[in-house]
Amino acid sequence: MSCPCLLVRSTYLLSILLSAFCSVATAAPKRPNIQWTKGYSLGTSLESHPHAGVETSDGGFLIVGDGQDYAEKNPDLKRHVLVAKVDSKGELQWQLNLGDRGYNYGKFGIELPDGSFVISGATTVKDPEYGDLLHRALVRVDKKGEVMHTLVLDSTNKQEHRMDSFTGMSLGHDPEHAFVVTGVVGAGNESTTFPDQVMFLPTGGQPCISQIAYDNAGLKVVFDRKLEELPGCEKPDCLMLEGMRVVYDPEEQQYIVAANLYYPQRYANEMGAIALGTDGEVHWMRSFPASSITGVMSQPYALAYAPSVPGASRRYVIGGHWFWTEGPQNVLRAGGRMVGFNSSGDVNFDTRWRSGERDANMECYGLQTTLDGGFIMTCGNGVEGELHPKDSDVMKTWMVFVARTDRNGNPLWSGNFTEAEHFKKQNNAGEYIIATRDGRYAVLVDSQTWGSSSTGGNFALMMLGQDTGSDGEPVAKSDEIWV
Repeated sequence: MSCPCLLVRSTYLLSILLSAFCSVATAAPKRPNIQWTKGYSLGTSLESHPHAGVETSDGGFLIVGDGQDYAEKNPDLKRHVLVAKVDSKGELQWQLNLGDRGYNYGKFGIELPDGSFVISGATTVKDPEYGDLLHRALVRVDKKGEVMHTLVLDSTNKQEHRMDSFTGMSLGHDPEHAFVVTGVVGAGNESTTFPDQVMFLPTGGQPCISQIAYDNAGLKVVFDRKLEELPGCEKPDCLMLEGMRVVYDPEEQQYIVAANLYYPQRYANEMGAIALGTDGEVHWMRSFPASSITGVMSQPYALAYAPSVPGASRRYVIGGHWFWTEGPQNVLRAGGRMVGFNSSGDVNFDTRWRSGERDANMECYGLQTTLDGGFIMTCGNGVEGELHPKDSDVMKTWMVFVARTDRNGNPLWSGNFTEAEHFKKQNNAGEYIIATRDGRYAVLVDSQTWGSSSTGGNFALMMLGQDTGSDGEPVAKSDEIWV
């Protein structure tokens, strides 16, 4: 396995420091070991893909994603929502499959104070005039996985057959009665691999934010706002494409949406953040460009809220990936990125990682705050096989990449996680990460190795131990826990 390089920018405008990953990885705290990995095929005949999850109040985990079956099983169903509830040891307790036609996506999950869960995503509904349309959808289920309520919002653009989807969710200022969810409305898609997948390469859409009230009677929209054009991102120079994640800041009483911005003149996607009040009114919008160079881009697929701690002024951290080209042949490069910023949107740090391999892709969707006030992010890290068909199988194998920083974004350790006896040159990409209440890290994996060997991918849960200092003691001791 090659040694990926680390690219760090300690502040937004200061010079770039390049150092080898190997030298960083040996510094305290030490990276943890893999404790166990469990796979779940969930009955899909082709593949299943986890997108997000949450540690539940009973110490287990809820994993949310979607999967695909052979068309012969149901010709009208292309993809369905998958939800898995596992215990603290990774043993499957129940699963849920949702959707009966077209494309259906599970994007995020949260646990409500009463112990029930809400799943966000998209579902296909057949319109009598316009045919199958992708709608924003929410499903509430009880502790046993039984569906309690569903809410499907109207399509925002039936005539042009555009796509709508919810993505990230968060409890907010009134968690006993409501939550917030972000997403995209009116989107197209450039992807040929996922023709109705709104998470990848959307075009022409706009971010949205909705507050949803819940009670024993069901789910109800409190407000639903489309974030089409804001000061700082105005057409035609800047387009707001989608909302990916949302968090609530109880200290400032505001929501932060991680938004994907597009600048046509530079052909570049950029990380953006939108701050909104509890009434849905916008406070500010910020863009965090990866570079001023044409073609360099960065996408905001992860977001964490960081409560105030001594010695750190950051309040939120956006995570994702960034892409650039090098040399006269414009060789594609990719890496991971974290941007920390305060409650006014001012940047505190901009930390980056990159793979040392040509055309390696690093897709980062999971980011959380650690018990000691730092941050942990997971990515899928691998070479796109179709770009280099003559490269070795190992080079083209995706792996779980995890990066850990301190509370100011300074790198502590990073690298690929594999289990040698299970590796078998199969793809296992990190999709989401959960910093558990006892200081460990649960990584959701899109896996070929764990789960059914007959499918192209499965849900998997990789449990990493606590990261430790040079004395072997856990970094986050019980008397240091602040969340």
